[in-house]
Amino acid sequence: MAIEHHTLSVNKPHSRIPHIVNSLQTTNYPKFQPSPRSLAVAAFSASHALNSKE
Repeated sequence: MAIEHHTLSVNKPHSRIPHIVNSLQTTNYPKFQPSPRSLAVAAFSASHALNSKE
């Protein structure tokens, strides 16, 4: 999973955010339904963390 995310971030920098959000929705769906705002914050945080490492 981590390798897949890294590959996506290298090849398509702008396409990784919807992928991250989709992963969060898929992972968390059985437990709870996250709000769009929390998904946006999570996606932004994840994207920012990936950008800082690069």
